[in-house]
Order: sequence, then structure tokens, then C-alpha cells
Amino acid sequence: MTTGSAAGKAILLGEHAVVYGRPAVAVPLSDLRAFADVRPSDAGSGVLIDAEDLGRVYRLGERYAAECASFRDDAAEALQATVRNAMAHLGIDPQGQDLAITVRSQIPIARGLGSGTAVATAIIRALAGHFGRDLPPAVVSDLVYRTEVILHGTPSGVDNTVVRAPFAGVVIAKAAQPGEIVSPLSAGGGFTRTGIGTVVDMDSLEVEVDVAEAF
Repeated sequence: MTTGSAAGKAILLGEHAVVYGRPAVAVPLSDLRAFADVRPSDAGSGVLIDAEDLGRVYRLGERYAAECASFRDDAAEALQATVRNAMAHLGIDPQGQDLAITVRSQIPIARGLGSGTAVATAIIRALAGHFGRDLPPAVVSDLVYRTEVILHGTPSGVDNTVVRAPFAGVVIAKAAQPGEIVSPLSAGGGFTRTGIGTVVDMDSLEVEVDVAEAF
């Protein structure tokens, strides 16, 4: 069995403004985590996603309606899309896999604490580990962002950025605006940013300045 996990998050300042490209201060909640376990399942069972906190089991590839039949089940769609996108990136055909994916979380749902993002991150990390791969943080973030779009429509990008930080710190400065070019090396003239933000570990006072693409 392979397990992945990710922390929740809290936005201290700018929770609504950040959706419009304005700065925000966010912190990871390292003591509140989501977990995903991936293990081989019985032959012919396919890929099953057991969402323990929701009391539901979803089969990859099946469509599920919400309690009101005229609406889709966003949780099912988000979980299924996360698995499909991760396996596609890993080059794995889900049709040939028999897997049991169990998801559990300590993070309250629908409280602005990043529960959906943490669950998606945990699933992606667990799947990568199960297939012997180590995905770069930027790849994990991109995959998680696709799930965020399903859950929130127009996400700010804060949630998946928090889980990609080089250490569990506080984002205290935003150096680049949406659409700006970010590069590890400055091109001069002020048109290229060398980083997108500053992160501080408030326990050790370790500082990561001008965090580049891996942030």
C-alpha cells in the first residue's frame, strides 16, 4: 500500500481579492491533513475510490448524480478527474488497472481550508508513489489545479500554490501578477520576474526569496 498526504490551508488576508489577482497571505495547516491510500485490488474490480468521509464509493468511469437527480455529483467528478489526470500523466491506462483508492481527511469540508485541494494532492502523490514515480511539485500543482477548476470554477491558485511551497511556511509577498513572465534569470529592464513570492518559515525564520517555477 502506498500513502500520500497533504496539508490544509488558511488564507489570513485577501481571501476574496486574490481571485481577482490581488495579493494574499496564506498559511499551510500542517496539523490538518488529507490522506490517500492506493493498493492493488481484486482482479476485474477496476479502479474504486472510497471516500470515507462522504460514505461513498465511486467507480472510475461511472457517472454519479447528486441527491437531486438534476445535478451532478461534484465530489465524484472531482475525485474521478484527479485519478484520470494523474494516471494519464503517468502514462497508465486505467482500463488495465485494479486499484482501491481510499481517501480520508482531517480537514473540515466547505470551510475554506483547502480540503478538496489537499485530497487531490494526496491522491496524486499516492498514485505516483504506487507506480514508482516522483512527480515534480510544478506537475503536482498543475494536476491539482485541474481539480480545483471542477470544484470552484475560477480558483485563485492559492490552494495548489500552498501545497507546492518548498517548506511549510507563510507566503508574505507576491512578486508577480497574472500574465507576467517568470524566469530563473532576469532578462533586465524589469520585464521579467525572477520569482513569484517570498515564503517564511515562522518557526526557524528560514526565508525563501524569489521562489521560482518550482514554487
